[in-house]
Amino acid sequence: RDWSSDVCSSDLVARLAKAPKPAAKAATAPRPPSPAPRSSSPAPRKLSNKEQRELAELPARIAALEQEQAELTARLGDPALYKDGPAKAKELQERMAAAEQAHAAALARWLELEG
Repeated sequence: RDWSSDVCSSDLVARLAKAPKPAAKAATAPRPPSPAPRSSSPAPRKLSNKEQRELAELPARIAALEQEQAELTARLGDPALYKDGPAKAKELQERMAAAEQAHAAALARWLELEG
């Protein structure tokens, strides 16, 4: 190993440590006043009577949609359905897609009203 490279690199480190840093000058510059802190979430609004009823009914609706999805999944899992009635299979697949959309919408509405 060359000892001169160690000396040179340590000398360079020492000079860099003593050199003024441009970032330090920028840190001493006056900053504009920061805006007043705002709360991270707005105050929850009061639900109307209609929204309160809707919120109360949503858990039962979500459960019914989940039950329907489970039944459709079981029916769509039967190989005989595709063999005997492809039109019926298509109808059940469309109903399953509609149930999934309704379930997602109900969950989103529930979260909206709860929030």
